[in-house]
Amino acid sequence: PQTQVEYLGNVTECAMLLFIKEIERIDYMDIRKWKGETLQTNEETQDLPQKTANEQNELNKKEQNAELFPLDDAPENDLILIGILGIKDPVRFEVPDAIRDCHDAHIVVRMVTGDSLQTAIHIAKECGIYNPSKGIAMEGPQFRSLSEEDQLKILPKLQVLARSSPIDKHALVTGLQKLDHVVAVTGDGTNDAPALSKADVGFAMGITGTEVAKDAADIIITDDNFASIVKAVMWGRNVYDSIRKFLQFQLTVNIAAIVIAVTGAIFAITPLKAVQMLWVNLIMDTLAALALATEGPTKELLKRRPYGRTDSIICASMWRNILSCAIYQAVIIITLLFLWGEKNEFWTLEERPDLREIELCKLLQKKDEIFVTELFFPNGLCRRFLLSPTVAVFSKQHFSFIFNTFIFMQIFNWIPSRKCYNELNFFKGIMSDYIFQGIMGFVAGFQIFIMLFPGIRDAFSVIPLTKELWGFSFLFSVLIIPFRFFISLFFPKEDPFHGDQDSSEEK
Repeated sequence: PQTQVEYLGNVTECAMLLFIKEIERIDYMDIRKWKGETLQTNEETQDLPQKTANEQNELNKKEQNAELFPLDDAPENDLILIGILGIKDPVRFEVPDAIRDCHDAHIVVRMVTGDSLQTAIHIAKECGIYNPSKGIAMEGPQFRSLSEEDQLKILPKLQVLARSSPIDKHALVTGLQKLDHVVAVTGDGTNDAPALSKADVGFAMGITGTEVAKDAADIIITDDNFASIVKAVMWGRNVYDSIRKFLQFQLTVNIAAIVIAVTGAIFAITPLKAVQMLWVNLIMDTLAALALATEGPTKELLKRRPYGRTDSIICASMWRNILSCAIYQAVIIITLLFLWGEKNEFWTLEERPDLREIELCKLLQKKDEIFVTELFFPNGLCRRFLLSPTVAVFSKQHFSFIFNTFIFMQIFNWIPSRKCYNELNFFKGIMSDYIFQGIMGFVAGFQIFIMLFPGIRDAFSVIPLTKELWGFSFLFSVLIIPFRFFISLFFPKEDPFHGDQDSSEEK
């Protein structure tokens, strides 16, 4: 019985194996630099000697229109060329677009291959990697012959490294890192493991990659597609931006709340109660993270420079946004606290000689709609802070108004907090961000619920507001959006979306 032969590889490779099985051949040997194959036909046997690709390239360089003919050093004589079988591994259709996206993102893509220089240059041009007017293409032996100093000089322009060895790939990674570049390496073979380990980010092929390569890599590309690396870059930048958005919002609330709390402590006033601060903290942490960190990536992320290795996570434009919005909130709340409200009173001991310290202490007790706080008692048990001989009497509705305004300031501040840089359209993409819309609507609805329903209203120490106070509460809150717009317009800071500085990330 005939033995069943199983062929391994893709469809093209298996077809070649079937073809080779049907012919006789002389295997390639380094000494002879050629191999021969014999084809059986009905009339005669025909032999086809083959030179190595490098020797054939040398021949093509000497004679652009060279005729193909049997070589003289073939052991057979009177050979006739009847055809050439060529197999091309085409570039995936999505690779050129992915390369262009990398260039837009200021990411330099380099080709390191074992193919001949001419083949590597052809493929690199087809992909958009090699530009003869700007880049350098060279072979591994030539690269290895250079001193370390010379290697570092040519690395910024090196785009194609052909006939390379694993040592060349490792040296290339090491050199780029010495130039303070962030280096990402792709590989699938066991020999690629040292370079994958050395790189800042190692990408191993999930389908064709060996286990050694996968173990050495940081990320495994499950579909062996270069375009997947571009998606990984886009998602990575999106996660980084999401963290920045959250920190920008959180620091704004923290600074504003601290200023308000310190001001209250100085004047012995507590404009925000403990349970109210718990609600602010919930908005500031959990809900803000869900609202600002769930926006998906967009192509615009690939139009900016990469973040530097030592860049601060809070950049100059973020500090501008944080401080300006925090100052706006603190100034509005403090102004409302002392200069707003018909039922608020400020008087001194000289103006109320009928009251004694013990009587004032009784007034300090919480009443239905009145809060009283003292600042002047020199020896009494009710003294909180010795600052000035003034007693402040605030209406409970006034404190409710301040609490409601502060909460809605945070809700509307979510909108400009979606942008960390100099973007002026804060609403761009908001209609497709359903999680953001849902959380913003939930917080606004729950705040209205707190202010209107008696049971939960009592728990938060608030009373209903008049229509006028509701209107002013929304007005002072929504004004934070145009305020931030004019701050970004007239005080621009660094812009990561434009600039000519070299990329800090390499592939």
